[in-house]
Amino acid sequence: MTKWSGDRTYTATDGSTRWILRKTVARVAHSVTLDVRSEAEALAELAAFRRNPAASQERQDEAQQAHEDAAQAVFLDEDRARRFLQHLKASGRSDEYLKSTRSYLAAWATALTGKDLRAVTGPALKKILATWDTGKKWRIIVFKSFTSFLQDAGELDPMVNPGRFLKAPPARRNRELKGYSIEHVQKLYAALGSQTLRDVLCLQAKTGMHGTEVDRLASGDGKITALKDQCAIATTVTFKHKTGERFTASLDARRDSPHLSASRHGAQHRFDRPSARPWSTCARART
Repeated sequence: MTKWSGDRTYTATDGSTRWILRKTVARVAHSVTLDVRSEAEALAELAAFRRNPAASQERQDEAQQAHEDAAQAVFLDEDRARRFLQHLKASGRSDEYLKSTRSYLAAWATALTGKDLRAVTGPALKKILATWDTGKKWRIIVFKSFTSFLQDAGELDPMVNPGRFLKAPPARRNRELKGYSIEHVQKLYAALGSQTLRDVLCLQAKTGMHGTEVDRLASGDGKITALKDQCAIATTVTFKHKTGERFTASLDARRDSPHLSASRHGAQHRFDRPSARPWSTCARART
């Protein structure tokens, strides 16, 4: 430390000089680290202190509080985004899920550049959402998931979590009957030149599986279990959903023959041959 007119100076960890002002006026002790970057600024603050000690102390206290608040600010920055995506990956989320999440998160980061998440308001978030024409539901889901991650990590207090202002819109129920007639399905089935394609078609139709989920099952990332004496359920198929979770679907028994062998990308499995009504009901549940 070295002396100066106000008291002493010291060198901070970043190598900069800090000026400490310590004076007693009317039996009241004043001590503050000045928010200045040069001796000239420090001397100007000392002059202001001598004119009005109480006002100078209050102004410096406010500046110190602002510095502390800035140090505690929570931003949607690159480091937090990276840790959030790593958390999702470790949770088993698929590459497709991570890719779309990264895209939505980047859009939020651009819109909230330089904004402390603790101070972001509901109207501000809704104004940002209004600038996007598509994907509002998933943008909300990604943002709420991100802020929940920060909250669980202790970086964001629940009382200032901006995710609380947003609510994902519920899925709209479409009461319109969708689908194809059994005659149309039978024609499509008959037109397929490969029994493997027919089996995959039947599997997707009965379970609602996506093509990528069938690919993962065929590559060995899943389990097919044949059941006995389970009424209409002949087989269960456990596979990895695109969200990363494991699901189990049940397949009905074939009426006129036990099973048929199907292959997909070189992997051999046994699936049920569709009955006269290949769109039969199946149960789907989390494992």
